[in-house]
Amino acid sequence: MAKYVTAQVADRLKLGAQVIREVRRMLPYGAGNQVADSQRTSGQSSGRTVLAMKDAAKLQGEKIGSSTPIEGIKDLLRMSGAAVTWGAGNCQEQAAVTYAVLRSTCDDQTKISYCIHNGEHHVFSAIGEPLVDPANAVVIVDPWPINAQALLWEDHFCYEPAATPNFTVWRTKFGGKAARRAEKHSDMFDAIARRREVVPYIINSSLPNAWNQQWGSKTGTWVDYTSSLLLDFEAFIPR
Repeated sequence: MAKYVTAQVADRLKLGAQVIREVRRMLPYGAGNQVADSQRTSGQSSGRTVLAMKDAAKLQGEKIGSSTPIEGIKDLLRMSGAAVTWGAGNCQEQAAVTYAVLRSTCDDQTKISYCIHNGEHHVFSAIGEPLVDPANAVVIVDPWPINAQALLWEDHFCYEPAATPNFTVWRTKFGGKAARRAEKHSDMFDAIARRREVVPYIINSSLPNAWNQQWGSKTGTWVDYTSSLLLDFEAFIPR
């Protein structure tokens, strides 16, 4: 049975689906720590993610390989730029690219959030502000699961009904920013990319803690949303 949402939330879900498609276009190799992406790209997703993490950490003066996602996150645009340069990234990099795209796509009255759940070891972005805005109005835009879908906050697998030590909304800002922010910030990494012997490094690099996260929903299935009986569900499906 379809789940009813307001027209405004339906628009956010449609926008979220569009942004998931756009982020996947920008990161064609996918996630370095998703088994399916590593198999699909013959390991390139993992190697390219390592390079993106190294380059972002180098410019930020931070260490990579932390056991908690929040450590090492300093500049979301640098992180997104490095991921776009190498075409891959784990959840924190994919969330950074998503955050940049959403802030360029949404208007200056719409809040965009970057969220970290250390309990689930996951990072994602949202239209709205979890724990502040109603859970049935915030839309999570998370391209990292294999079968990614824009979801209500209350339907996402990281959902927390209240503030917890494990979950934090790390940053919330408004949209209305200039277009192509992530792509423009990838320019700073071009010189690094050209100097590195890329192919051998990519083939021989790997990341620990591989995941098989097929779905973004807490039920492990696709969630059908509708704002009317005549709604075209194709609008919510990333392609």
